[in-house]
Amino acid sequence: MWQISVAATDACWLMNLINDFNIEKISQVVMFSDNQGAIMVANTDSVKRLKHIDIRFHYIKELIKKGKLVLKYIKTEDQIADMFTKALNKNMLCKFINKCGIYEEVLP
Repeated sequence: MWQISVAATDACWLMNLINDFNIEKISQVVMFSDNQGAIMVANTDSVKRLKHIDIRFHYIKELIKKGKLVLKYIKTEDQIADMFTKALNKNMLCKFINKCGIYEEVLP
């Protein structure tokens, strides 16, 4: 949940900056996460089983209620951001590099 809150904070800041410059009107940010539990908790109104609730959690829920943030699930093997945050084998790293368009084709 911590990573989602940091990314949401940055995304909202960028959304406001773009809107202030009248470059494009952005009203909603779509974020992808491979953590189905975090997505479920963020989209659920009742959180009876959570023992501790962080301020970040409330911030994310508020953004979702206002319609400024949408969390969507993405499979771990398709999560391109993992190449920046996890140790990957050569095949996965090459797959993500190719998806980003950094090189025309990286051979595994």
